[in-house]
Amino acid sequence: HRPNWWIHGGSYSLQFTQNYVTNNWYQGGQSTNTVLGSLAFNANYNDKEKVIWENLFEGRLGITSSPSDTVHNYLVYSDLLRVYSKLGIQATKRWYYTITGELNTQFCNAYSKNSTVLQSAFFAPANFTFTVGMDFKYNKKALNFSLLLSPAAYSMRYVGNSKVNEVNFGLKQGDDFLHNIGSKVTTTWTLTLFKS
Repeated sequence: HRPNWWIHGGSYSLQFTQNYVTNNWYQGGQSTNTVLGSLAFNANYNDKEKVIWENLFEGRLGITSSPSDTVHNYLVYSDLLRVYSKLGIQATKRWYYTITGELNTQFCNAYSKNSTVLQSAFFAPANFTFTVGMDFKYNKKALNFSLLLSPAAYSMRYVGNSKVNEVNFGLKQGDDFLHNIGSKVTTTWTLTLFKS
């Protein structure tokens, strides 16, 4: 049998919350219903010799009722669509030459309370980041740690909806794209306290 160097995994959750405030409660407030769904899926490759390739898809969407909002029955309070990939070629025992790419945006249109003005939408904005650097990895049974030092990093922001004000996201009036070049430092760690 050929060895399979791929490891797949993920997690998902769906949460419901109801907050009830009686009319007799003197401090005020409002009753709300919320739902939050999240999904994360990873597909990682490690040939135990030279190459490590980590891939992540992440989605999250949260909606809450808004009784005091005269325009909307529900508002989006958490919204994320993210795709991430990191490719490393081993340089020493714990260091890897690494390139990364990440794209993130949101699923839904977002409005402020009691407003019909569109604040953000799908691909408005969308953020893309590409980095080149060195990744330090430390893996033990209970701890997985990564320190990614990227002296060369490029980021691009795109606002692809004419109803969204691009100035709110750092772009100049009338522009669709914003480009930045710089550096980036990223740490990622997972600590297992209890096996259960």
